[in-house]
Amino acid sequence: MATKSLGCQAAIAFHSVPTDCVTTRKCHFTLCVRRNSHRLTARSDEEHSVSTNEGRKWRIQSSPLSAPNGTISILENGALTAEESPSAFKDNAYVGYGRLLPDRTFRERFVIRFSEVSSRGKISIETLSSLLQEAASNHVHEMDYSFSPGKNMGGNITVTTRMHIEVDKYPEWRDLIEIDTWFQPEGKHSVRRDWIVKDVQTGENIAFATSTWVLVNSQTRRLTKITEERWEEIEPHMVRSPLRWALSEDRRKGSLAKIAKLDAEAAFKTEGVVASEKDCDMNQHVNNVKYLGWMIETVPEEIRRSHEIAKLTIEYRQEANHGERVNTLANTENLDSSAVIGFTHLTVKDADAKEVNRGRTVWRLLTESES
Repeated sequence: MATKSLGCQAAIAFHSVPTDCVTTRKCHFTLCVRRNSHRLTARSDEEHSVSTNEGRKWRIQSSPLSAPNGTISILENGALTAEESPSAFKDNAYVGYGRLLPDRTFRERFVIRFSEVSSRGKISIETLSSLLQEAASNHVHEMDYSFSPGKNMGGNITVTTRMHIEVDKYPEWRDLIEIDTWFQPEGKHSVRRDWIVKDVQTGENIAFATSTWVLVNSQTRRLTKITEERWEEIEPHMVRSPLRWALSEDRRKGSLAKIAKLDAEAAFKTEGVVASEKDCDMNQHVNNVKYLGWMIETVPEEIRRSHEIAKLTIEYRQEANHGERVNTLANTENLDSSAVIGFTHLTVKDADAKEVNRGRTVWRLLTESES
């Protein structure tokens, strides 16, 4: 078992121990990372236990995030289980790993890193989309089931046909967010996956997303029907009835508005974008998130500087592959509210003008302090 030791000064927190029976002192602990259990075990350099005034001895153990904050959990005669431990220990132990909940929802926490935020100190919708994709991928990995990105199921792969995201508030650097995701049937031959993003510190739900996934033949790239046998394999991993949505009813209605196809006379264009190797995923085509970036870059810079995306919808019609050139187009869209600006988007292949995807973005004005 691989371990790593480092010295740290920590204050001791005694759980379920009366404070008047504890001898308070500063200690120097060696923290050993147990990689197989994702925990840190704290040991005194001089002894392996701490005595209270009542003469009882306690073992010392810490969660991955509690030790850096200076809090060490004290255990009596055994390990601190997730069910018995404080809430922070239970949840933060799953940062970067995720876990399945009893209702078949998958929950994962992410700490927003410095490299993920822009000059505003917030993440972009592309970064948020990457985190949604990461949670979904880890979900199917946790299920240990082949109905997942990058895996070939009898000559078929899973692809998304539509994605809708609404962001009420963007996470900032060092924020801890929690993403819940689940999937359910949508029609006879597709699956709907939803996400809810929560700010852990405030407990507020700050973003919502929904998507549609289908099976496609890996050779012909044509839609494959999901057979009854395949549904029986998938069903144990899906959230049961009734249907559960991340979006409220009003949000769902707004997300379903038809997206018109632009023509060559679009007001804004970016031509000759080349799909590089780093843009492609394990299915050997451009990653879903990359298309969002291409769309957004076509919006005029003055809008991107003064506004942020409140809503985004993208419909995927055809894949782009490594080395292909695409052109992106955008036009302003008339919206009911003067408080936001809307754009309709189109991505086509440069070689034959075939449609790759179309989309819509709705932008809200930033406050003076945010811009």
